[in-house]
Amino acid sequence: MKIVILSKNKLIRDALLSSLDTSDIKTIKTFDNSKNAIEYLKVYPIDFVLIDFGLDFNKYLSFIERLNRFEIRTKPLIISFSKDYILPSFLIQKGAIDVISYNTSTKEIKAILKRYKEGKVCKEINNKIYLSNREFEVYRHLYFGKRNKEIAKELDITSNSVHTYKKRILKKFEVDNLLDIIFKDKIKAV
Repeated sequence: MKIVILSKNKLIRDALLSSLDTSDIKTIKTFDNSKNAIEYLKVYPIDFVLIDFGLDFNKYLSFIERLNRFEIRTKPLIISFSKDYILPSFLIQKGAIDVISYNTSTKEIKAILKRYKEGKVCKEINNKIYLSNREFEVYRHLYFGKRNKEIAKELDITSNSVHTYKKRILKKFEVDNLLDIIFKDKIKAV
């Protein structure tokens, strides 16, 4: 299978390149910016792109959206510091095959790529909680302590709508209050 690596960090690019380039996985190219990676992927068929944008969730999302917009079939595998449980779920919902941490072994990365290439979705995905775009936006604001009125103003929706989204989120998490969501979030991220 063919992969490309996208990371601004040369150490990460080099480490992934040296550890993943084997007889069954061929690292075709590495990139330090997403624009060049997208242009390359428009032309050349690649199975997977390993992406490292550190903590910048919006860059991950933007990259996945560009892959989808240009109908690029390359599947992204996200490498992230984030221990958040919802952010990975949201990125998977948008098209990433999985979100892994920096301490994931190369053996595990190879296993994830192989399972996906064989058509076997990573089992971790089945346990993730999926939120709509709006539910996710409301969740992010709630997670950082914003009140319903603040969220409503920022998202240009009513406080009643925020309350409705919050109820849906609580139901999906099978909890009664926001603290339980955050606690569950931290437990599942470990």
